Amino acid sequence: MPIILLLGELGWMGPLAQRLLNENFHVLAAGPDVVKITRTIGENRYFTPLSLSLSEQDRLAYWIVQMQLLYGPLDQAVVHLVTEEAAPIVATIIEAVGQYRHFPWDLYHVRSSTSEMLFCVTRDSQCRYHPVTVDVGDGAVNDATIAERVYRAVVRVNQDE
Repeated sequence: MPIILLLGELGWMGPLAQRLLNENFHVLAAGPDVVKITRTIGENRYFTPLSLSLSEQDRLAYWIVQMQLLYGPLDQAVVHLVTEEAAPIVATIIEAVGQYRHFPWDLYHVRSSTSEMLFCVTRDSQCRYHPVTVDVGDGAVNDATIAERVYRAVVRVNQDE
């Protein structure tokens, strides 16, 4: 069962988490709005939430390490962050899974004035990390549409391994 981390604060992560659970992913979710995602999901033993502010990098890293001890290595992460705050937080995730030396963190330092960008990280067969960027549009699409676009990207990357 692949283990995926969703990190961010947008509503579309709820529908995405539900879709991933339906496809036999174990979903870890962290962020300020994780309570809303939890309400969407309900009780599910393959859904593990953590409520935290995105500035709590030490707590996030500790939690990721603990989750890997419980469930095994993290396979993927989907991180929704915009502007320069993305790089250190994604670096925290990668460091927590023990692959920091292979992580091209500068690729995640993305700014966009016309669209929100989503960062997907997946573990390839050599256990190195590489980015997949998904453009989720200009805000005119609904949460279900965004969740579907992200899901297709996650599944495509997962199948490419």
